[in-house]
Amino acid sequence: MLTIIEILKLIEKNFILIGIVLLVSYILYSVALYYLFEKIGVNKNKGLIPVLNLITLLDLIDIPKWMVLLYLIPYVNIIGIPFMTLVVALNLKNNKCSGSAHYFVGDGEIRQVINDNDIAWHVGNP
Repeated sequence: MLTIIEILKLIEKNFILIGIVLLVSYILYSVALYYLFEKIGVNKNKGLIPVLNLITLLDLIDIPKWMVLLYLIPYVNIIGIPFMTLVVALNLKNNKCSGSAHYFVGDGEIRQVINDNDIAWHVGNP
């Protein structure tokens, strides 16, 4: 088992590589938010702006905006950001995040039931 000092030495040796991996990860996350925001009708450029993209996600899932401060706490942010993104994805059918099903997949077939340019509402939406 590695001691804390050995772990810190490994991090120090690989600092640039770790930084590049984190930067690329954040860029991919921002691009994903850019496309997600476009799909759900939010200004897509908000997905590219740090902190504003978190505030926008919190607003979409009706969580108080002050909770963005929790993401400044180490380890909370590692768990919280993916969780919040998952909650947004699961709530795409609520009133703020409308979605529709244009295709059905089943029995080894994909069937288009609505033209791609048309808008459809799920059963049960007000």
